Amino acid sequence: MAIGVLLGKKHSFRHNLELFFWVLFWIYVHYNRLGKDIGPTKFKCWNYKNTTKLAKLKLGLVNREGHFLNYIAKAFIPYYQPLVLWVNKLRKVVFPIDRRWEKEDRGLYF
Repeated sequence: MAIGVLLGKKHSFRHNLELFFWVLFWIYVHYNRLGKDIGPTKFKCWNYKNTTKLAKLKLGLVNREGHFLNYIAKAFIPYYQPLVLWVNKLRKVVFPIDRRWEKEDRGLYF
């Protein structure tokens, strides 16, 4: 789920873009190239956190580029390592200025 939705914000299209980011992230840390689950990872706990704690975990992961790159370089399974920089490019669109959207950006519709 998008961070804003986890925090009870009204759903918007930008939450769908963020959801796409999180789905890619989840795939790249949990599934091999054949789509088979690799088993428990350090992100398994995300399935059991309350929404506020999960929002804080997600925000803490994406709020600084250097931290994000260092973290995902270790978390992505080897097959997806070449995509680290591309996922970071998407992170920059989804989380402009290294934080979640506070207000709607009409330019994102285009």
